[in-house]
Amino acid sequence: MATVEFELLGAFELHSVRDIRNILDQGFDVHQPVKGKSVVNHLTEMYSRSDQFVGCLCLLLSRGAVLDDPQIAPVLLDDADGLRSALRANGSLVAHRTSMTSAFTPLVGASLLHVAAEYGNINVGRVLI
Repeated sequence: MATVEFELLGAFELHSVRDIRNILDQGFDVHQPVKGKSVVNHLTEMYSRSDQFVGCLCLLLSRGAVLDDPQIAPVLLDDADGLRSALRANGSLVAHRTSMTSAFTPLVGASLLHVAAEYGNINVGRVLI
């Protein structure tokens, strides 16, 4: 019998918004670490890249999960308008560097553009270029 954590990690790998929502609706606490990591970190560290990634992350954040670096939220969410607003409010954000574990590219001291490229987030990539 699979554990709820196993099911959640499988849903992350598949980027199944429906399955993640079902698990959360059954009472899974997004603040509960899974294998020593936050649920958001598990999602962002998976090998999968798809158009459903944004929906998965948005769902987790809407349920109270938090990013280690909240300043990169509009980039990970591919939210061009949100990024434009954040840049207007804080012009130095364009030079912001972040570090996060990633399946393909080492994102250590990475720019926002590097993060956008890693996740295939073209809308925010255009804003940053």
